[in-house]
Amino acid sequence: MAGEYELKPNRAAFVVYPSITAAVVLLIVIGAIALIAPDMILLAIAACLPLVALHYYSRLVAYKKERYILFPTKVVKEGGSIISNSRTELNVSNITMVSLRLPFLEHRLFGTGDMAIQAAGSEFTEVYLNSVDKPVELYSYIEKLMKANGFRLSKSRLVQQEKPSSLGVFFETFKSFFSMLFVIFFIGSYIGASIGDTAIFRLVAARALLPLVLLVLAGMLAWSVLHFLDLKKRVYSIYSDTILFSEGFLSRNHAFIPVENLSDSTVSQTLVDKIFGLYDVALSCQGTGKEIQFKNMANGLKLESNIDALISQSRVFHERKAHVPAGQNEGARIHAQASRNARPELQPTAFTADFGMDGKRAILAPILVVMALGMVALLAWILLFSAMPGKTALPLGSVFVFLAVSAPPLMLGLGFALLRLIIKVYATRYFVKPDSFEERYDFLSSKHKEFTTDKITGVVIKEDIVDALFGTCSIEFWSIGSGEKLEFLNIRKQEGLYSSILAKLGIKQQEAVHQIVPAFSIGLFIRKTLAEHAAGTAFIAPFAALAIGFKWLLAPIACAIVLYILFIIYQKAYHKRARLTFFNGYVHLFKGIIVKQHFYALFHNIKSTVTVRYPFSNSGSLVIEVAGRQVVKREGSRGGERAVSNSFRIGYVPDISTKDELVDIILLRMPTALQISKVEQNIQQYLPKAILQARPAVANSLVIPGGLTFIFWPVWVFFKFTAAGNTVPQPIYLFATALAAGATLLLFSFIVLYVKAKLYEIQAYRIIAKRGILYKTQQSIMFDRIDHIRFYEGMLNKMFGNGTVIVNTTGGEEADVSISNIPEYRRFYEELKRHY
Repeated sequence: MAGEYELKPNRAAFVVYPSITAAVVLLIVIGAIALIAPDMILLAIAACLPLVALHYYSRLVAYKKERYILFPTKVVKEGGSIISNSRTELNVSNITMVSLRLPFLEHRLFGTGDMAIQAAGSEFTEVYLNSVDKPVELYSYIEKLMKANGFRLSKSRLVQQEKPSSLGVFFETFKSFFSMLFVIFFIGSYIGASIGDTAIFRLVAARALLPLVLLVLAGMLAWSVLHFLDLKKRVYSIYSDTILFSEGFLSRNHAFIPVENLSDSTVSQTLVDKIFGLYDVALSCQGTGKEIQFKNMANGLKLESNIDALISQSRVFHERKAHVPAGQNEGARIHAQASRNARPELQPTAFTADFGMDGKRAILAPILVVMALGMVALLAWILLFSAMPGKTALPLGSVFVFLAVSAPPLMLGLGFALLRLIIKVYATRYFVKPDSFEERYDFLSSKHKEFTTDKITGVVIKEDIVDALFGTCSIEFWSIGSGEKLEFLNIRKQEGLYSSILAKLGIKQQEAVHQIVPAFSIGLFIRKTLAEHAAGTAFIAPFAALAIGFKWLLAPIACAIVLYILFIIYQKAYHKRARLTFFNGYVHLFKGIIVKQHFYALFHNIKSTVTVRYPFSNSGSLVIEVAGRQVVKREGSRGGERAVSNSFRIGYVPDISTKDELVDIILLRMPTALQISKVEQNIQQYLPKAILQARPAVANSLVIPGGLTFIFWPVWVFFKFTAAGNTVPQPIYLFATALAAGATLLLFSFIVLYVKAKLYEIQAYRIIAKRGILYKTQQSIMFDRIDHIRFYEGMLNKMFGNGTVIVNTTGGEEADVSISNIPEYRRFYEELKRHY
């Protein structure tokens, strides 16, 4: 498909229609105000008219900037707002799902629709085509583009077609309505009981609350009915190479997903689902958070089985085209091609297995741990009581008090945890299949989670001291598409188990070509943990000073020193055993004493490398980042969830300043051990030259602290002339002023140094990002690992004439590199676009 196809949104649908909709919403607000407070009607109209005008103007500006360009191998979107500009570029070969939405009113009035094109590198829609003309024809054109880029999408053989169960759809749609009824009833009862049956209450209820409640209920009921009809229209069509999805009663939605980009599936049932024989099937594409929900399915197990079979077959048919951009030199072309060929062909192996958790390991070990912690707590109680001034012995009664207070809640919590653990042990099974790994949990609820072998990017084998006693282990799998890991917990080890599982993923035993060994020392340990040492010293110093007068404080200080020494000894032993070993096509990291861990990843699945140099040394940490991310719960008060990269790390690596380049050479060229030795001897000769460099502007980072400073100092000076300020002695005021000035100077100096330390380079086969003042960090991403790029120009960027280029790799939800606030961002973007 030669040439390019450029289009813009329909102006009436993009600008006029949303403005009319906004005006209608504001009219409803004005009507509600008129109903509750008629005297405020003119003020409400005066406030709403400028909002409508501003909305219309913002849509008009956005329309002028909005543009979509469809190239034979790429899709480009340009857009922006009053204060921003943006451009997103996406490879067609990385598309995971295309969806079309035909809004009821807009489509009837203007014949337009919206299209969303999702990529493998983010959970968010990467290219969204708003209010385009002839949307169905454009939808078909995108499908043809994908076919031309290696996707089959023939839809020649229908495997299965399903619709949601009517009963399940009813439960899903009307539970919100009944929940709202309960909330309204609860709030109304509380207000009525608090205020009582007064004339004011009856007036407010009659004029405001009752009409508002009826309006909310009518809206909720209408939404529930429409949503029910929408879901009833939902149809899933499973073809041999494509999954089609359609739904909608008024507005129509369509989507197609290439089977090639599906990575794993999860089938789940709640207790209610089990009663009515319903299933929810979730499919993950290549990218965190890309779950496609097939909800309320009567034939969920059959659907999962058919999809798993199609995913298994798809690797035989789908190979991406090895396209190398014309802007690269011959050496870079060879390196990029070698990288693409680094992935071995995964063939189904004869090894299959069925595992369950080892009951003794899973149940007895936590009980022993809890008992040990209880003994430690009791011992700490005894030592603390005995160390108090005037206490020479511990009364036996205090021990009974401790046990009486702590034992009942501890036993109750332990009982519930033990019951839950027993259920998990006997309701969970793990399966090794010819093309996949599966975890099944079946009890009152059920969940089946399955990862296909060619979408698994990393494996972690774990054994702790308890596993050594029971002859068990745990094996963890990372997937490019799933936001969670799949883990075989506490399974019984078998002869050749590890080698058989690794072989299914293309990892076979062979001679090592290179090995990195940590060089731990106390000096490096102190340099690595400068902040921790400073905080620990600041914490212990006051106690050390008090110990001169209170001798009993010497005991906890001595304990802290002994623990510190033991920790250093442990760290030395821990890092002495660690090894990062490179083989021909994959890398293996071993570390651990109490918990031994083996990390494995194919070169093809390594998306970036990160080196961190410790202060005042040439040693540091090396991080290998693997495609895909995991969603984990946040710790502390923030709560919620966050996505973290799949990665493994080795610390105290000598000559860290050149390890980034050496590792990239190994990943790209796959040299022999002799060739690597020659490279190490003269590494400077192999360092790639910069094609283009960029540093961020300092001004953007100074705006917020500068604004706060601009507000603070006039207020601080004015404070001295107020009544409260006159009571502050002049020396204290001058000292506080000097302290604030010093803090301001340090803050601005730190910001300038931090920004100046950043450097971004485009090199022959990769992009690198450097940052850090004390801890020098360098991140390297090779071009063929890049999924898509985009640039953004916000309000501050427009003020200072710079912009941001964002780089995403496959299987992530956040930017891997955000090249922020660089002056020549368009040139940097265009140069990067030529290479990846």
